[in-house]
Amino acid sequence: MSIAELLDYVIVLLISAYGIAFFGGHLKQSKTSPALIWVNNKYPQAPKYLVYIGIFVFSFNAFGLIKALIISI
Repeated sequence: MSIAELLDYVIVLLISAYGIAFFGGHLKQSKTSPALIWVNNKYPQAPKYLVYIGIFVFSFNAFGLIKALIISI
């Protein structure tokens, strides 16, 4: 596995983990974000669905990374 492939997986994992934390309300920025407050008021289920999408993307890429590491051994 090359460094570029590894970085592709790691960057997507970091971005999806940040999205999960942000839309889940675990970060300070998410509590003061005007856009997220507006979405919570207008569509209260939307952040929950975005967290689910982030979890799916994170798990899919984590599985792909593990698979790529096993194949490269």
